[in-house]
Amino acid sequence: MIKIIPYCKKNKLKVWGRMPLARGLLSGKYKSINSLSKKDVRFIKEKKISEQIINFATKNKINTLKALNWSAKRSNGIVMSFKDLQQLKDILI
Repeated sequence: MIKIIPYCKKNKLKVWGRMPLARGLLSGKYKSINSLSKKDVRFIKEKKISEQIINFATKNKINTLKALNWSAKRSNGIVMSFKDLQQLKDILI
């Protein structure tokens, strides 16, 4: 990915950040894989990668603002979704 973004910008291709919070794992909410419900798809099917993302976020003190800023600085826009209105309010505050 590190090489793709500069290539796209050099060739005037737009880059859109998709899922910049890695399904919430980069929000700062989760401190370990055990913070996820055992029924959560991120725990059941994606446990190893989810654990790596959580560890990276914890080690580097990544939170919602940092993750969104990183994506915004490197892209033409961000595509996001929210489960409920409260999640949107949390981002906007």
